Amino acid sequence: MSERACYIQRSDLGDRLESVRLVGGMLDESWTPPEGDAFEHASGAADWIADVLSDRSGGLGLLCVDTCGGVCAWLRPPGDDPGVTETLIRRSDGRVLLGADAAPEGDEDDFFQPTSEKSLLPDVSTPGGAGVQVLADPAAKRQASFRERLTRKGKGEAQPADPSRRVAAIALRDAQVRLILDDLDRRGIEVGSVISLWHALAEAWDPAGPLGVRKKAEEDNGAVVAESSVMTAIVLIDPAGRLVWVWSEKGDTVAAGSVRLGGPGPQAMPEASDTSRLVADWLSWSVQLGRGPGRVLVIVHEEEPASASALSPAAFGSALGQRWTGTSVDVAVFKDPIGETVRRLADRRAEITSPANDPRRSLVELANRPGRAHRRLYLWAGAAMGALAVALGLYAQKLNSASADHRRIASEHRRQSMEVYREHLAEPASGALAVMRLREQVEQARRRVTAPSGLPPTMPVMAEFDALALLLGMYGPEGLEVRNIQITQIGGSMTVLVNDLPMFDEFRQAMRGMGGSTMNWSFATPTQQGEKVSLSITGRWPEAGSQ
Repeated sequence: MSERACYIQRSDLGDRLESVRLVGGMLDESWTPPEGDAFEHASGAADWIADVLSDRSGGLGLLCVDTCGGVCAWLRPPGDDPGVTETLIRRSDGRVLLGADAAPEGDEDDFFQPTSEKSLLPDVSTPGGAGVQVLADPAAKRQASFRERLTRKGKGEAQPADPSRRVAAIALRDAQVRLILDDLDRRGIEVGSVISLWHALAEAWDPAGPLGVRKKAEEDNGAVVAESSVMTAIVLIDPAGRLVWVWSEKGDTVAAGSVRLGGPGPQAMPEASDTSRLVADWLSWSVQLGRGPGRVLVIVHEEEPASASALSPAAFGSALGQRWTGTSVDVAVFKDPIGETVRRLADRRAEITSPANDPRRSLVELANRPGRAHRRLYLWAGAAMGALAVALGLYAQKLNSASADHRRIASEHRRQSMEVYREHLAEPASGALAVMRLREQVEQARRRVTAPSGLPPTMPVMAEFDALALLLGMYGPEGLEVRNIQITQIGGSMTVLVNDLPMFDEFRQAMRGMGGSTMNWSFATPTQQGEKVSLSITGRWPEAGSQ
């Protein structure tokens, strides 16, 4: 599946837009900005891209930026964290990229003052003026942060920076690109990834990179026998008059640079002096990084040399192989080298993995530039915070109302307490003194109360039950029925049924002479209940003096 890719070509150290090109599939169109304000060119480029993509589904999968106004240099990092190194580059106004030591000695304020060479570098100290990134594995930053946390917690020792270690860093003027990205975002066009021409060369032409390995696998019917880990140098002769080069290792950018060609005309070809300058540049890089490319690929256009001193593609490849010995040099000639590079990525980029947070594969700041999705996220987060604030306000108002009610209740309790206090004490008092005086009154009232002489005697309830059980057991076979019986410390009651009045008289005489009984039982008038006679009997305990 082919993605749409956009190539941005600039001039004037990256501050002026020269052309915008869209490629991908059957699409290959270009736009040149009219004369006018350079800042209006970004809006015009976004309008043109939106018009071209208006009748096509999908957004912009890739945006590639040329290397105009960019520099790639080596420096000694102050530590393992790439973020610290990027901050150092910005604080030094890019001076460390010109060869100044990354660990300044003496007066640090003098080290971080702007230099006269500022015009040679992107304005890295101005926010939004240029992007800075160290070509390092993003996992190194996480590992460095983890070690730093361990050091702060006392679980590890801080390791000093290796003085012999060197890293590569890219600084690229990108103000125009930022404006284009913002204008595209306002028009609803999403950009999948943003890379430089250096990244594009490494990813598109490195035989050991993701694109080269996948193409080789397809040629071998899906079977990858082996992958080469030899570093590859890709050299592209830009028709604009620059010689752009990059060192790639499995598609990752290791080092990069560009050389202004000395020949006349926009279609200039390199001369012997340009080849010597390129090799000298490579020698300095190999000394600092401790390694160099073992394979060279030259990508050149079909134009004939414009001067007698210019080298043909074959002669340039031969001269480069003679000066950079021990390597194989391949030369690929195309009518449009940059277009072929961007189209190669557009046709196959959807099938490979290119992390947006890896500085060796993309321009991280531009690829992660906040857009509509971020603003929408902030909007919803703000709305959620506002709703939470309203809920907390309502809850606080409810708590305030409840506290006011509690204050009124407490005031009412204090008023009632004072009323009780005034009933017993005429002298006014409050607080602990009032409590102490009330306690004194309670103690005096307790002393005035006469304690009871003793408890009332306990009545023999169980003994009375035993006597009744013996009597009722005697009359049970004769037809006596007990309906209920209750004996307490206060008195007793019982309801029974007898056969007739003679049995009633006999039972009454038996209860009055019942042995073991203490309670005085009295009989109510018997009533007829069917064939039986119902008796209601009430018992009272004798008085304590008569017992």
